[in-house]
Amino acid sequence: MFAFLHRLRARLVATVDRLGWRDRALALQGALNPSPRVRRDRRDTRQLRALLPAVVGPDDLCVDVGANVGSVAAEIVRIAPRAAHVLVEPLPDLRPALTRRFPHCEVVTAALTDREGTGTFVAVTDRPTRSGLRPNMRTRSMRSRTITVELTTLDRVLGGRPARLVKIDVEGTELEVLRGCAGDARSPPARRRVRAPAA
Repeated sequence: MFAFLHRLRARLVATVDRLGWRDRALALQGALNPSPRVRRDRRDTRQLRALLPAVVGPDDLCVDVGANVGSVAAEIVRIAPRAAHVLVEPLPDLRPALTRRFPHCEVVTAALTDREGTGTFVAVTDRPTRSGLRPNMRTRSMRSRTITVELTTLDRVLGGRPARLVKIDVEGTELEVLRGCAGDARSPPARRRVRAPAA
């Protein structure tokens, strides 16, 4: 019975993603679901929405590592509509929808880590958000498959462009993403200097 309900939920999530209703579904789930995880996700979303306007300007480049269907990317584009943001998502099935939804953004189909090459990626069929190079939130009841993905670094993706904000959600390999960021991405854009008044 549990396996049947799990598969039913997976089909519902896939349908919602295909229709582009993920954001609405998450809002409804957050309003109706009392679980601590869902409440935490709602709180994190509210905090992100409050944080972005304080640190990101309309022209600031941002990077969404682990973009999935673009829930966070939508907030970034809303705050900084004039920049060509970089959306990184290893699951190739999600690329067409991201490209359609964010035509002015650069969509990179790769997994970010601290090296170049190819690697084995676990694609969780039932819960794509749990997918990763070493997914730490996958349970045995979740169906998954392994695929080969391109591995690259944040420095290579940015190519010397400084990013104002980098959001990372990669199911347990965040440290490797940061290790692949040894160059310009960690250098914040130049701040406008304010001259002190003459004494």
